[in-house]
Amino acid sequence: RLLVIFHGLQMGIRGDSTSYIYDAGVLPDDAVITLQEEELTAYEWVAPEDLGNYFDQGQAYRLQQAFRALQTGAVYEFSSDSPAR
Repeated sequence: RLLVIFHGLQMGIRGDSTSYIYDAGVLPDDAVITLQEEELTAYEWVAPEDLGNYFDQGQAYRLQQAFRALQTGAVYEFSSDSPAR
């Protein structure tokens, strides 16, 4: 299910872009995660309120809105020039 649509406007060398965040489901408690050395070196579960410790302000906000969308059933759409961002 789609959770967030983010429009990055005038993003420097990247130009304009659109990003989508989807719900990929929930892993069962006994799931085994296998990291491919060339792709990932580590993973960590992070509470939504702690995302600012791991990501820049904009990315943390987008991920927090995705978590909110999971709770409310809504889809949130905003851009880099949105006041809340």
